Amino acid sequence: MIGHFINFSWFLIIMALGYIGLMKNANKWKKKIWILIHIIALLFLMAGGLIEKAANKVVTLEWIDLFGLTRSFFTSPMPFLIIWLLPSIFKLNGNTNSNSVS
Repeated sequence: MIGHFINFSWFLIIMALGYIGLMKNANKWKKKIWILIHIIALLFLMAGGLIEKAANKVVTLEWIDLFGLTRSFFTSPMPFLIIWLLPSIFKLNGNTNSNSVS
């Protein structure tokens, strides 16, 4: 139980730090994506915890590994780097109008 609390706290800290990191130099859409993907991951992890409790720990090891990998990914720097590099990957230039010619 303590481990779940520590993992949950760490996830929220990383979520907040990433948002703070995006506040100064990022577009609004980057901040929205950051919050959205972390809320989805958080809901997935919470559902997994509830299923684990309800099933009296009958959850298979594959599912436990999936939850662990999801938590590990979202507490790593990778989501931040992916969001930070999205404009470079898709060659976005700040224009929100997709019909504009550059």
